[in-house]
Amino acid sequence: MKLNGFAGNMCRRSADYFTRYRAEITQNNFIILRKASIIYLLLLTFYAVLSTFMFRSTTLFICYAVFWVLTVAFVIVARNCYIKHRKSCRAMQTLCMLFIVLVMAFIIVISVFPYPANPSIFFPIMYLVMTVLFVFPMWKTNLLLSAIEAVFVVLVLLFKTPDGYAYDIFASVTAWLIGFAFTYLVLDLRLRENDVRRELERISLIDEITGLSNRRDFNQYIAQTYAECRRKKQPIALFMMDIDHFKAYNDDYGHLAGDACLSLLGQALHDAFAENEIYVSRYGGEEFTLVLVGRQVRQTEQVVKEIMDCVRQCAIERKGSATGYLTISIGVAQEACPQKESYINLIQQADTALYDAKENGRNRAAYYHEEMGLKKKTASSVVGLQE
Repeated sequence: MKLNGFAGNMCRRSADYFTRYRAEITQNNFIILRKASIIYLLLLTFYAVLSTFMFRSTTLFICYAVFWVLTVAFVIVARNCYIKHRKSCRAMQTLCMLFIVLVMAFIIVISVFPYPANPSIFFPIMYLVMTVLFVFPMWKTNLLLSAIEAVFVVLVLLFKTPDGYAYDIFASVTAWLIGFAFTYLVLDLRLRENDVRRELERISLIDEITGLSNRRDFNQYIAQTYAECRRKKQPIALFMMDIDHFKAYNDDYGHLAGDACLSLLGQALHDAFAENEIYVSRYGGEEFTLVLVGRQVRQTEQVVKEIMDCVRQCAIERKGSATGYLTISIGVAQEACPQKESYINLIQQADTALYDAKENGRNRAAYYHEEMGLKKKTASSVVGLQE
């Protein structure tokens, strides 16, 4: 049971890693492929020249020459393929696998045919290098290299002398077994790094005081969401909320009380809207944001009421307030079918509506309309939500 649970957890983490960072993995694999191809080509050239003078073997020279041509052709094809399919993870994985096959085919040829009585010293080394060279799912790496190992063993048994294949089979099978351990350990290390990375990303996107998403997360979310709404022609609504007279509250009650106030209000907003998957964040200071998308936009007025109810239920005492408690002002901006290239205009509209709500008595909501861009003090736009 424990083994099955461990394997299942490993598979889930691996799937998450290769899905979440698909574009980054594709780019990294291309960088590795480009560098490895150049290094391999240089080594082929060097050893082709060296072997010509040292071993004076025509067969060996022909092997080097053929694979040098194949490698040059591969580099050209790989470059053109990357230009056309640079975002395709599958295309890049295919190129990387072809490179592994090309390199290992060369190693097999020079290990088996020119000197059938000599042991193959390069195959085990290159086999282990290939297990960790590229970023692949573990099963793909082991399946490909196991097939290469099987081909090598068959050719060794067919063409090498008994003394030669005894060493080769022992060394290659040992490398095959160690290769499984290598691929597991490297993948586990990458997954652990991914876990740490995800946790750091999560922390960096959460506001410490309120527990809500922070400004950085909001910027990413609104950019992606606005672009998606624009593409799908869905409506979007943005709420800008600001605690009334919060600076004075900090001065009267102290900054620790101010932080406690933000924390309480943030938790209340989260509890009210998280269940309905409505995005809420702390925009900065005493400002909060809320975003409605698609059909949620129909609930705009209801959401305004729920926000006011949240603040009212928190019952945060505020001396000098007309209600005796802390209140909040809200600015709402909507786009039925987003047309702008950027979400910035939507934020400016919501901010203008918020300014309008504050100018007209606070503790209320204002809905943006075009006239506000010319004259911010527009009482007719304000919806009073007094107790």
